[in-house]
Amino acid sequence: MVHERYYISKAHWHNALTDWMRSHALFGPMHGQTGLHMEKITSDNLHSLVLDQCRTVESPKDYLFPLLEELASVPAESAMPVRILLGVRACDLKALAFLDRALGGPSADPFYEARRKRIVLVGSDCTQPRPSCFCVQAGGLPYPTDGFDLNMAKLWDGMVVEVGTERGRVLLDNFDRALKPTVKEEEAAQDKWRRETVLRVNRGNPDGPVPGFPESPGFPRGDAAFRETASADCVECGACTAVCPTCHSYFFDLSGPGGRGFHRRRIADSCLIPGYDRAAGGDEERASTALRFRHRLVCKLKHQPEQTGLSGCTGCGRCIDACPAGIDMRTVLRRAGGSPVSAETRTESATT
Repeated sequence: MVHERYYISKAHWHNALTDWMRSHALFGPMHGQTGLHMEKITSDNLHSLVLDQCRTVESPKDYLFPLLEELASVPAESAMPVRILLGVRACDLKALAFLDRALGGPSADPFYEARRKRIVLVGSDCTQPRPSCFCVQAGGLPYPTDGFDLNMAKLWDGMVVEVGTERGRVLLDNFDRALKPTVKEEEAAQDKWRRETVLRVNRGNPDGPVPGFPESPGFPRGDAAFRETASADCVECGACTAVCPTCHSYFFDLSGPGGRGFHRRRIADSCLIPGYDRAAGGDEERASTALRFRHRLVCKLKHQPEQTGLSGCTGCGRCIDACPAGIDMRTVLRRAGGSPVSAETRTESATT
């Protein structure tokens, strides 16, 4: 899809952010101790906003599907702030498109739907992918092509703005004079940066595409042996599912404080934690770590694509960064798909 592209100077871009803050709650990437984190933007930290580099440690899912929420009645839209999420990367835009199908539609989750209507997505190109990123190998790109209201990319002493939706265009209504249609030199420079970022991702993934995605039949191969060896290091902590931008398992808590009344809360769950699928009577279909580990992969890469038409993995690499056991999903998927994993790849995975 071809979007309108404009160039805006750095000074005018900051003016736009200041204008948006008057009527919206703004959140964007800023440097923290463990990487880039989504923080609320104020006039005091505006100049700390990072719109290039890479994706944040957290995913935008946290703003739409929180780890814990009270369930009583869906709040009125008028009572919910309109949030602008800045610097949303291509992998996370794909994840939100997945969640829109999984949690939206005719049987939409009302809490998710209410928040989703009050979110404006401003995407951003990646320029410095992390060693764990494999979006290209997962069939994506390190820059947004759709799913955004606006997309921003730093270029020289300004920004290239792409308009994706009418809602995004409305945000620019007060800045018509500051927006200049991009010229060939600016478009060529942005396209060059994008090609170079793709090459950076490819250099971090020398073994090429990751097997086991929907277009690869027979996943996983050598099932029994695979699930035992692949899950051998898993400690069942659930970190990978907690940071995953598409995982959305949960359970209901109806407990009450001190035996008085009760809370109806929804709490994020993980399919890797023992007891996840425990049924009445105590039976568990996936009682072993190996079976739960296999289920997570098959759910994301087989069942979810069958149900939503989209893969449950966008190649963001968060699960690789979060795993305390050092499990690299790229290695797991290549084994599942039957492709050999070279000694060099294992060494690189262990040292990055």
